[in-house]
Amino acid sequence: MLPSQKENFELPKLFFLKTYKVGSSTLAGILRGLGDKYGKVTLTPPTGFIKFTSPEDFEEVIKYQNITDEKVDIICSHIAGYQSSVISKYLGPDYFKMTLIRHPLPRAFSGYYFSRIRPFCPYPIEEWVHYCLSFRNGCYDTMQDRDLKQLLSPNQTVNSFDLVLITERYTESLIVLMWKLGLKITDLLYITSKKGVRNEVLTEEEEKRFTERIIRTNTLDLELFKVANEVLDETIAKLPENYMNQNKMILDDMLQAVGIACPFSKDDCYFHDHGCARKCIKDWIASNIQCY
Repeated sequence: MLPSQKENFELPKLFFLKTYKVGSSTLAGILRGLGDKYGKVTLTPPTGFIKFTSPEDFEEVIKYQNITDEKVDIICSHIAGYQSSVISKYLGPDYFKMTLIRHPLPRAFSGYYFSRIRPFCPYPIEEWVHYCLSFRNGCYDTMQDRDLKQLLSPNQTVNSFDLVLITERYTESLIVLMWKLGLKITDLLYITSKKGVRNEVLTEEEEKRFTERIIRTNTLDLELFKVANEVLDETIAKLPENYMNQNKMILDDMLQAVGIACPFSKDDCYFHDHGCARKCIKDWIASNIQCY
């Protein structure tokens, strides 16, 4: 039996602070799908728009969508220099604030291999960590509110969010998100936005040196990852009995089935590679799930 939604369900305003190489485009797709399903306005830039780099960028997209500030319900694009005052201008004072983080080592490896196939931090392996600053305590730095006069500790940083999802615990994190927002399990269905592709193979020695550099230069991200896992464990412990195990099993089965039925394609996405195969997923739900 799928968990049912309360009557008169109202999706709250959502802010997702998007970080690099953690599976954030997949989560952004889920959030855009929520906006579509529940009739909410998601801030959606033109296709070639990579990230918000200034308050003026927000104004430009507001004009592009022909909406007013107070009509925005969901923000889930990349932002350079997060400021809570800017987010509050569009979402108001009361919104659900989330982000997604990943252990710095697999995140850095993913970033490095990605940079070999895209014009993104294209430095040699020996220089990559030094110049690619978004991978040196990158999640910690991204999560800092530029409106504050001082940096928060990793513990304070995690607790400044309503939910910090964890890539290595993606399904568990989604179940917690479902519980916190009162969603249905079918609201969480997705196909992965990016597939791991490597056109370069590092030697054993290169991998060893790279690993040492990443661990040495990511002390804050490592502490952030530790705290986020502890907080997620504490939250899961508060869930109703069997809520996590039952829903995780159901969601895992659904995701496997959707992955088979809906191969990745950029032909039908909400934005860029966010929420692709959306019609296929909707059709799968309609054909296979009675209560959705």
